[in-house]
Amino acid sequence: MSDKYIEHKVNLTENQKKNLGNAIKNKKSVTLRISKTSLNGDIPILLTKSQKSNIDKAIQNKTGIDLTLSNVQLQQQKIKYSGFLPL
Repeated sequence: MSDKYIEHKVNLTENQKKNLGNAIKNKKSVTLRISKTSLNGDIPILLTKSQKSNIDKAIQNKTGIDLTLSNVQLQQQKIKYSGFLPL
């Protein structure tokens, strides 16, 4: 894994997992709306430093976040953690 990504674990709905899988297959970016109760969970995702900082702020402020994952980020996600995604 590249050093430019940081692992963070969240909870994702089945629909969000499906959207991630489709984005990886189609080599597109995807935006996920993650609720405040889902910001910590069991599913690892790879984030940039900026995204990790935004998630940490959302956790601190007890708010949700819209998280956009780029195609390059998703390809790294596929390499490292494809097991939970419907690919």
